[in-house]
This record gives sequence, structure tokens and C-alpha cells, in this order.
Amino acid sequence: MYPRLNQEARIALMQATDEARDLGHSEIGADHVLLGLLANVRGETYSLLTQHGLTFDQARTIVIERHVEATRPASHADDAAEAGADAATELDEDRAALKAIGIDLDKVRDAVRSTFGDDITAGWGERGRGRGRGRGRGGRRGGPGDGRHHHHHPDAERPEDVEGRGGRGRRGPRSERFGDRLPFSPALVEALRGVRREAGADDRERRRGPGGPGMTAPRLLLAISRSGDPAVEAVLGWADDSAALKAAIEEYAAQPTA
Repeated sequence: MYPRLNQEARIALMQATDEARDLGHSEIGADHVLLGLLANVRGETYSLLTQHGLTFDQARTIVIERHVEATRPASHADDAAEAGADAATELDEDRAALKAIGIDLDKVRDAVRSTFGDDITAGWGERGRGRGRGRGRGGRRGGPGDGRHHHHHPDAERPEDVEGRGGRGRRGPRSERFGDRLPFSPALVEALRGVRREAGADDRERRRGPGGPGMTAPRLLLAISRSGDPAVEAVLGWADDSAALKAAIEEYAAQPTA
């Protein structure tokens, strides 16, 4: 998509690929590109971001937390409500099936209650977790046999489990060039296209022609700041003044480049 990348932008995308792989993510998003820019301590973009109070470690923690939140399973309360709804549906089906063969479950329950008392019918009309199609539904998350407690289960991963892997800003890029290539997320692709269109118009206006600077690190930063990625927004929100940072990014990307 971008045949012309300046060195800083190229390094950022290599770092972004490494970060996405390290975190076990299936695609490269705007948040990974932001981490890539923050990992290159020699880059001008790194200087801009850190001058506004951002750090790589802080940004990485936020990215991890956002991805964990996005993949978190439904709560136990939701499970209980779902199991209760299923049990009610199954009871209605049972009642209808018995009625079809001439047995009225409600009348049988009333007759037994009048003869033997209330206690014997106390559980009638309720399905336990071990009956019918609802077997185990209420406890399918978090039970003793649930793989979610195993340290290899993806849902067991917490921010502190991943933070120690760190970035490579102080060691330079470590691109796994021979690994499977990760795709860009649709949101990142769209954001890059938008900035590319603006950049092309800007290059033509400045008479640079088709051989202009192409995708530079400032333009890359501008694209991810406009991507709407929730993790990027959360990271930028941690700046000393997020509005001032976004204004600085716009100004930075608009500066003439060689």
C-alpha cells in the first residue's frame, strides 16, 4: 500500500508487528503502531510523544488492558440469567408435551401438594444444573474443570503477565521477517488511506510530484491519532494535555519534509 516509507516509519511498522506478535494479537492495529513509534527512542516522533508525558511502558499496559477488556467473557450474572431463561423455556416445553398426552403438570402438582403438603413439590417446575439441556450451563465458566484457570488459557492472561516481555525501544527493532505476516486491521487501513490521500495532495501542491516523501513517521502518527482506536484514544488521553498533544500531532504532520 505504501511503497515509500521513510526510515522512522519503516522501523515503527516493524516494531508494531513485533508488538502484535508478542501480545498474541492476530492483526496490527493503530495501537500497535503507536507502540512501535514509542519503542524507537531515536525517532523524532518518540520525542514528541514523550514531551507530552507518554511513555512506552504506560502505553503498552493500556493496550494490553484494552484488549483484555475487549475479549473478556460474559459475567456470571449473565450466565445465570441465560440459564434461568433456558430452564423456563424447557419447563414450558415439558408442560406442553405432558399436556399433549393428557397430563396437566399444574393439576398434578396441586393434587400432590394437597395430599402430602407443600414441601414435596417445592422444587417442581425448576430445573437444576444437572438436568436436561441445561447440564452445566450455569457453571460452564469458572468450574473446577474449566480450562480458563490453566495458565495457558488466553483468558488467564493479565496485564502483569505480559508486561515483562517489554518492547525493544532500547535495543532497536527485532522484526520477525520470516514469520507469518500479520494483516493491518480494517480501521488502521482506512486511517492510513485517508492520510495518504491528504499527503498526496500536499505533495502535489508543494510540487514534489509522485516522488514525494510518501508515508513519513509524522503522517503515520497522524493516521493512528485519527483512527478512532479505543486503545489509542486511551493512551493519548494519558498525555499531560491530550488536546495539546493532538494539535501538536496535526502541526507535526503538516510540516514540510525533505
